[in-house]
Amino acid sequence: MNIDSSKSFFEFLAEYTDESKVRLFRGVSSDKHKLIPSIGRLKSKNNDRELTEKDEETMFKRFKQRSKPYFSKDYDDMNLLAIAQHHGLPTRLLDWTYNPLAAAYFAVENEIVQPADSLKKVDCSLIYVFDKKFKTDLDQSFESIKVSELCFFIPHHNDTRITNQNGLFSVHPYPWEELVNDNISKVSIDLKFRKELRKILNRLGVNQSTIYPGLDGLASHIKWVDTNYY
Repeated sequence: MNIDSSKSFFEFLAEYTDESKVRLFRGVSSDKHKLIPSIGRLKSKNNDRELTEKDEETMFKRFKQRSKPYFSKDYDDMNLLAIAQHHGLPTRLLDWTYNPLAAAYFAVENEIVQPADSLKKVDCSLIYVFDKKFKTDLDQSFESIKVSELCFFIPHHNDTRITNQNGLFSVHPYPWEELVNDNISKVSIDLKFRKELRKILNRLGVNQSTIYPGLDGLASHIKWVDTNYY
């Protein structure tokens, strides 16, 4: 399916919001963005090598130590990792949502600047759809952030971003490899329709202020409404 008009967008919603099925959605701005967690996409600052599990452990340990003043309670490692992910720390998690509107917003949120390298040119934005029965325990506990097989994790709703985005995470045993699964399909979004789709989503109540609750999201939304900022 390709979303290139309001008609095709609402057809997408009609097709993928069947209440008899539980689907997960992930929106990305570029078709070049593969399902690889951020720890597997970034490289070391010192020598441009791939990050390792040791790097992952070091960064997470620093986050745990230095984030304590910002929390009024203690979190287990997986819930803390989910919060770290939402605030930009490279992790072995990938964000998903039960809400196709939120996924569509993430796909069109940022302006696309085409790279000079023609091989990296963005052809469309994407919404990944994971259509599979899976078990996710609301109170699932993990002995470690390292897992032996792909699993899903719903964090405690202690972070308003996670709550508003209706989010959950896939936890990857080897986050340097692309997630490939027969139950994952792609819905493309035409580049020329991205700005219009963002306006439609705003009219449906999905914008910076609802996706990112707080002053930053509110200010960004007002900036978008009242200026020529994308």
